[in-house]
Amino acid sequence: METELNYMVLEVRADHSYEMLMELIDMGLPSLCVTTTYPEKLERMFPPMENTITVWVSSEENDEGGIHGKDMNGEILEKIEEFARNNEGPAVIVDDIEYLILENTEDEVADFIRKVSRAVATADGTLVVPVNPDAVSEDFMKGMGRIFDIIDDRIGERKEGNVLCPECGAEWPAGITVCTLCGYRFPVLKDGNIEASAPSAGEKMTGVDEIAEISQQPTLRRSSDNWLSKGVSHELSGESYKAIECFDKAIAENPRDAWAYLNKGVSLQRLNRLDDALKAYDRAIELNPDDADAWNNRGTVMRALGDIGAAIEAYERALNINPEDAGIWSNLGITRRAKGDMDDALEAYETALKLSPEDSSIWLNKGALLQAEGKLRDALKCYEKILEMDPDNEAAQKKKRGILVRLGRA
Repeated sequence: METELNYMVLEVRADHSYEMLMELIDMGLPSLCVTTTYPEKLERMFPPMENTITVWVSSEENDEGGIHGKDMNGEILEKIEEFARNNEGPAVIVDDIEYLILENTEDEVADFIRKVSRAVATADGTLVVPVNPDAVSEDFMKGMGRIFDIIDDRIGERKEGNVLCPECGAEWPAGITVCTLCGYRFPVLKDGNIEASAPSAGEKMTGVDEIAEISQQPTLRRSSDNWLSKGVSHELSGESYKAIECFDKAIAENPRDAWAYLNKGVSLQRLNRLDDALKAYDRAIELNPDDADAWNNRGTVMRALGDIGAAIEAYERALNINPEDAGIWSNLGITRRAKGDMDDALEAYETALKLSPEDSSIWLNKGALLQAEGKLRDALKCYEKILEMDPDNEAAQKKKRGILVRLGRA
């Protein structure tokens, strides 16, 4: 990777941009990261960043250690300029400019990036800025293109009508429900009622032989309310930033609208802003403590944050309210397995399957647990059950082949 250049990386998630930052850190360059991700979580995700200076951009004005996004051209810019002045050849990444646009305007963010670019260039540094082109306007992209030396397109040409998995970037035909590469569940409206589902980044459990489990996504609700309805439509189109704007307007009109807080939490979770999502879910629960969906969504966030005990407590609270929800039982199974309670996890999966015997994701999760326990023949039965229902299920085909190889029957 060539240094002393400005890189704009076109990608849905910032994975490649952080890989570039890791490479710059390996070169021994001093580094600074502007991000909405909580610093401690960022260090867990990318251990080489333990010595990176993190400027944490928060959506809350009173978050300790955070700077509100509206102070972009104030304290945030000052910290970047000071870092550039005090370090030779620095590496700087500005992540989640879509959120900065949400708190400011596209013109203000473009001006901010120009100032950052000048500060970094003056210090002979390297700037990396990930951008999701689907989340910003064409005019913004044209203006940004004039700032950068290199535009690294990680999205590429997309076939007409195809969709990209926001978790791993894989391209799929329209109508796909689950990415078989990473387990991400695409948003799908449920038939016959007013609820819709929208996933966050899929939870994964890794056991023997890279066995992954698929979590049930957090629940997003439709409503006849104008701003809520618009927000749900944006979320199901993958426009989480626009969805948050709508949900905030619904909250401004009715500060006690529990559904608006719940939906806002789903959008924040999809953007991997887990701490902010948790605050939204907690507010939804405060307003309506008997909402099983809000408790379930809280569980998915606590699971992602690594607080297994709190996640289990949230799922159990949800099931006390709605014991007939197979998805929550499956989430409880995933989290019990993470805790090491394999028998209790299996019991949760079996309860889920009694409620929803044709849910392939639950059969996959049960099979993954049995496979991790070395019960290969029992796991094989789970994958064969899936293939009876869906002969083209790629995940089940792959797992079945892997077990047959281990059993010497391939």
